[in-house]
Amino acid sequence: MDHVRLWRMQQEFRWLLISLLAQFLLGMVANLWVVIPARHPGTHAANYFLGLLQGIPWALASSNLFLRLHIAVGVMLWVLATLLLIEAIRWHDRSMGSGCHGVGGHYGSGL
Repeated sequence: MDHVRLWRMQQEFRWLLISLLAQFLLGMVANLWVVIPARHPGTHAANYFLGLLQGIPWALASSNLFLRLHIAVGVMLWVLATLLLIEAIRWHDRSMGSGCHGVGGHYGSGL
């Protein structure tokens, strides 16, 4: 792996770590001070992914600022982890690939 590509991947991982910290803090604020109604779009969907497709737009459009930021940072984390996973597959790096896959798993469990 050349030095430029290695430096770029290190920068992407730094952004990923900063985003994870922001996501953790925003999640704590959202859990402590944001009240989410018991009934909202996506609450009792028959399919988990269908519920996500209904719940995320609702939360972005009509919820508290902290919940909106929490969702936006979570989506950004998922995109970053997916891009890094693709790069890890291209470079045949199993350790980096499994770490990025883990971020994707946590994203799914957080929603």
